[in-house]
Amino acid sequence: MSRSDGAVRVLRGIAYALGATLGLLSVWVVIARLRYPIDAEWMTGAVRDGVERVRDGKQLYVAPSAGFIPFVYPPLYFWISGLLAKVCSSFVACKVVSIAGTIAAGWGVHRIARALGATPTWSRMALLLFVATYPLTILFYDLERVDGLYAGIVLVGVAVLLSGDEPKAVRSSAIAGALLGLSFFAKQAGLLVFAVAVVGLAIAGERKRAGLVLAAGLVVLVAFGTYLFGTTDGFFAYYCLKLPGAHGIRAERISTFFIVDAPRAFAITAGSVALCVPVVMAVVRNRKKPAAMPWQEVVLAALVGASMAAAFSFRAHAGGWQNVLVAWLPLGCPAFAIVATRLEASAEGTPAAKTVTMTLLAAVALQLLGAMFDPAELAPDAEDTKERDRLVALIRDLEKQGEVMVLPTGNLTKQTTAHTAALYDVLRAGGHAPSDLLEGLAARRWTAIFVDAPVDCDLAQCDELEMAIARSYFVAGRRHDRVHTGMTGYDGRPRWLLRPRTMPLPSDATKDQLFVRRGIEMSLAQMKSAQMPSDQEIVPSDEIENEAAAQLVVPMFR
Repeated sequence: MSRSDGAVRVLRGIAYALGATLGLLSVWVVIARLRYPIDAEWMTGAVRDGVERVRDGKQLYVAPSAGFIPFVYPPLYFWISGLLAKVCSSFVACKVVSIAGTIAAGWGVHRIARALGATPTWSRMALLLFVATYPLTILFYDLERVDGLYAGIVLVGVAVLLSGDEPKAVRSSAIAGALLGLSFFAKQAGLLVFAVAVVGLAIAGERKRAGLVLAAGLVVLVAFGTYLFGTTDGFFAYYCLKLPGAHGIRAERISTFFIVDAPRAFAITAGSVALCVPVVMAVVRNRKKPAAMPWQEVVLAALVGASMAAAFSFRAHAGGWQNVLVAWLPLGCPAFAIVATRLEASAEGTPAAKTVTMTLLAAVALQLLGAMFDPAELAPDAEDTKERDRLVALIRDLEKQGEVMVLPTGNLTKQTTAHTAALYDVLRAGGHAPSDLLEGLAARRWTAIFVDAPVDCDLAQCDELEMAIARSYFVAGRRHDRVHTGMTGYDGRPRWLLRPRTMPLPSDATKDQLFVRRGIEMSLAQMKSAQMPSDQEIVPSDEIENEAAAQLVVPMFR
């Protein structure tokens, strides 16, 4: 890249400026999430519930119950955060682990680019593109979720593998294998990364390295796997292997990756494809790695190609939000830097040299510009904190009368309760609602239940649970919706407040009858909510039960 050309310097400066701006916007969100500790995503509170179980010495993977259902994630994030939570709050512990993982991933991006010959300038551009992956993955890196830690372990593992020169081959391969094996216990996609790294090394003719990576990874997998299988009565396999397999690919989501994700990350997409295609063509043509091709290039191309395929699959699955792109986007950043370095080198000394450099810089600048976002829209603020405080105050007031269940979030009630997403995973896999939950509903055990939507499941196995709720609980309030939420991803705020009926509705009532009654109650709750100031928490309206019954034209229940 010419350093003396004015136009190139200006365009490079623009890319740096855009990267710095995007970085500042990202830091704004991170700081706001620390300053205003609301749930910035609907599952984070329940993740902290799991972390606190580990902190308190309780088993993470237990039978589904009304009090707790684990998410479908391996335990590493919960283990590390739970250990750290012994000296700080679970909120701070989770943030530290996620942010540290993200920083480690950034180091891995830069190191991979340098290991495969990217110039210092293009390696820095890879880091700028990594910053762009934060909004491209809907701001998940610093959340109380597994994504940041997973990205850090994978990127560091790959960087160590590809950076190991011959004198250090044994050590670097063993460390990389252990890290890539460990990545499975951060997120299941790590198993694919580990397997592809071994296969890529074998194709590249690096059989010794492949054997070392395989052996080290298997040691970690077997050691942790044996412990988990032996101490969880099979529930680790149930939650982390069986339930994810039940998500299934949705036909209407198959095109999402190609129409939405890949074009939005166009520079990373172009770099990924440009790195992979020549390697694939060369290997197919020669049935082995060409002698002139570095083994590192074959391995990275295999990893980038497999991660793109994985990202496509994850996005096509039910529940595949943009955060699943963390399986591919960070690995695609050094791919762009490597390809850019080679294109620039091949054009050096030709009339096209300046054009090539400026085109590549423009691609980086446009990628950064396209990833810009309004931090005020997704960052929490003081009003969000006040709204959460009002909800907590309402819950504490209700808890004076008995137990309270909050299904759409966690870490709010004195006693933990199951989370909607975890419960839905159990039902989606063909299971039934926990027996103690159904029994508790029939006995009207909870003095209040908060849900995000009273009827929001299209699975046949949901009917039993939804009908059990409708028989024993009526809608006693509709909480206010604020336009600003400070959340990313699914908007699963606790909206509807349910209270126990004076007498449960008859057991022979049909689903349609129960839901007609529920619809009337919801309308009444909505009207009463509209009469209250939007900056005040609702007051449960127990009279709705009788008012709804009086509005039935023909009595349904005798």
